[in-house]
Amino acid sequence: LICFSCSKQLDFSQVEDLSLAPIVESSLVFFTLNQFDFFDEINSIEVTSPINDVTGFSILQSKFVQNNLIEVDFHIEVRNQFDRDFNVSVVFLDAENVITYALTPIVINKNTQNFSYNESIPITGNQDFLRATKIQVSIELSPSSDGAVLDPSIEQKLEFKSSGTFYLRV
Repeated sequence: LICFSCSKQLDFSQVEDLSLAPIVESSLVFFTLNQFDFFDEINSIEVTSPINDVTGFSILQSKFVQNNLIEVDFHIEVRNQFDRDFNVSVVFLDAENVITYALTPIVINKNTQNFSYNESIPITGNQDFLRATKIQVSIELSPSSDGAVLDPSIEQKLEFKSSGTFYLRV
């Protein structure tokens, strides 16, 4: 009985080149607004001031994440059933409501069913972002081009969803 085997010497220096890069994906902010959110029924006028939504943002409170975060990709999806454009601003706030990072302002065109927006936030050069504890989304109805006012009897919705992809190094 003869037995053959092959062997190769292990190269432990390859372990030095090993790097782990975990990726964490998280839903962040989502809401639906309808025509009544942009209409003052008592005075029969449109609401011209932005509607703000502030949501807690706790992933950065982990020291591990703060020390190892490389980049964040922020994703937004919007479905706009209105016959009007909307201006959207997204800012990250610290515990004292100081802006730590602001995304590029966004315009959602009228009757857009599948709007998508992505913005990457590299942490190098944006260290203030790591102090964020809240996200504020502001939605503002643009004036109509012909002076028309919203009709509160016509059902319309604006659906807003956002998520973040967090790239870490270990």
